[in-house]
Amino acid sequence: MSVHADLNATDSIQSSMSQHMNVPHTDKLSLRNRLTSSITENMNIIPQSILRKYISYARQYVKPKLTKEAAIILQNYYLELRKRNNKFSGLSICNRQLEAMIRLTEARAKLELRTETTEKDALDVIEILQYTFEDKITNCQSLSTKNVTNGRVKEFIKILKKETVSNSNKIFSMKRLNEIALDNKFLMSNFPEFIAKLNENGILLKMDRYYNCSKQ
Repeated sequence: MSVHADLNATDSIQSSMSQHMNVPHTDKLSLRNRLTSSITENMNIIPQSILRKYISYARQYVKPKLTKEAAIILQNYYLELRKRNNKFSGLSICNRQLEAMIRLTEARAKLELRTETTEKDALDVIEILQYTFEDKITNCQSLSTKNVTNGRVKEFIKILKKETVSNSNKIFSMKRLNEIALDNKFLMSNFPEFIAKLNENGILLKMDRYYNCSKQ
């Protein structure tokens, strides 16, 4: 009986929330763009009474589990942060950061009353952390290749921003990144090495054979 009661409560709360939410389907957009796109002049504000019930229910009954897919993404990003910590004294990375990333990813799933985390949950958390670390990274990084300067990095980031806005896509292969660079007359003597440096410094996040630009 309690299971049915919980399910009925979930349906009731989600139904109440959906009546006040009119958010477009924007899975391909970054967290920042999704939050921005959800703000409209005629948006319905969720009543505090419903919001309190929603949060209370999520806290009490929803216990998301970290999936393998989400764990791999968090692990890869954590290892990248550790590498940066060895190079830039302005960053302090330890196990607490990994534990915090896991908790935030689980909280992201709990927000939607889900029992399992997704890759998107992990990427949302990473995007938040990237903005958190952005100032320190900018101050501490010194891309140590002679042909790679901060000016060139900023130029390429600007190009990527245009590409992600126009196509709503933030995941690219090395081939596609090279095409984007050539289309914008961005020439480097060793483009793969340049991309490797961006990944090394957390500007791009390498995922298997692809690069995620969620920070942009």
